[in-house]
Amino acid sequence: DRPSPEDWIAERCRRKFGVEPRPSWMPSTSGFGSGPSGASNIVFTNGDLDPWSSGGVRSNLSSSVLSLTVQGGAHHLDLMWSNSDDGLSVRQVREEQLRQVRRWVAEAAAERERELGEATAFAADVL
Repeated sequence: DRPSPEDWIAERCRRKFGVEPRPSWMPSTSGFGSGPSGASNIVFTNGDLDPWSSGGVRSNLSSSVLSLTVQGGAHHLDLMWSNSDDGLSVRQVREEQLRQVRRWVAEAAAERERELGEATAFAADVL
């Protein structure tokens, strides 16, 4: 029975360095622990085989600060060039990343249009 990446890292840290990992340290010190104030439009990704993922953001923090997991993925797999050998999970994560970025760009464009419309209306009233 193979240990989880988190358990493997914890045991290795204890044996090699005599320290206990603190999985909540990064989220609590980075501002991402209970939801980042003012942060938006972020997709955090982790591969479930990535030893660094234990220190990453592992759940959605808001509707625009998201966490995605690449099943069977290692460190930065989703950021590598597409490859015909890519598994379903990494392809789905990349599609979701793209979908989110497109949504955020569309929302920003709509907000800009709304602001320009308000400015035009204000200018017409003043002039």
